[in-house]
Amino acid sequence: MHAWTILWNTTSFPTHSPPKTMKYDLKNKTIIISGATGGIGSAIVCLLINKYECKVFGIGRNQKKFDDLALSLGEKSSLFTPIIMDVTSYDYSALSIIDKADMLINNAGVLPPFSPTIDAEKEEVERVMDCNFFAQVSLTRRLLPVLKNSKCG
Repeated sequence: MHAWTILWNTTSFPTHSPPKTMKYDLKNKTIIISGATGGIGSAIVCLLINKYECKVFGIGRNQKKFDDLALSLGEKSSLFTPIIMDVTSYDYSALSIIDKADMLINNAGVLPPFSPTIDAEKEEVERVMDCNFFAQVSLTRRLLPVLKNSKCG
């Protein structure tokens, strides 16, 4: 018998179940979302505004996509504030308009190259890590004071 089989058979794993639901009322909250112009990001923006009537600050790089998103929101577009910004620029001056926020959704990201790891160029891996990890940590740190003030972020 292999060591992994023995380990698997003799290791006890937690038997408790995760909570069935989390109770958090999103109604009328103020939410910041990075990557707001992408597919998942824009869908989250629409859900938050249309279903929960949240005020949403959307961070993204593409003005045209922001314009299309605002158009799709119709009369509720007043709940949406686009912020043109590249999170990997680390220039957060555009965020100064946010004085209150209940939640941050770090959604910005880029896909890694679709090639074997051995063939990946160092610069490409650094680009992915910069956007998907380091920029998100930096953005979170920049917005923590605003989130802490809300008492629910």
